Amino acid sequence: MKKILVLLLTLVASAVFANELVDSFQARKAEALQRTGVEMATLSALELDGFPIKQIEKFEYFFDSKEFVIKTKNGDVCMGAFKNRKITFDCLNAVGIKTLQATGDSD
Repeated sequence: MKKILVLLLTLVASAVFANELVDSFQARKAEALQRTGVEMATLSALELDGFPIKQIEKFEYFFDSKEFVIKTKNGDVCMGAFKNRKITFDCLNAVGIKTLQATGDSD
């Protein structure tokens, strides 16, 4: 009788905790999909502004502030923002010399 009761309690607890895990997973998945869409839009706008997106080694988008950081294959670091339908960015090489700068409309 005790084994059946323990088994029943274990099954109920597993179902409750699994539901919380599923909800958490779905929330993270929805956020990742939204983040991916915003990142793709930013990369598309960068490409329209003449940025060599094939040279991107690492791209990080800060969703809350709508800012991004890019590291290129040749070592340049670019910092920028995508706000009010405008994209602005500045790229600096390892020495700190500005190599690329753009401010423009994303249309």
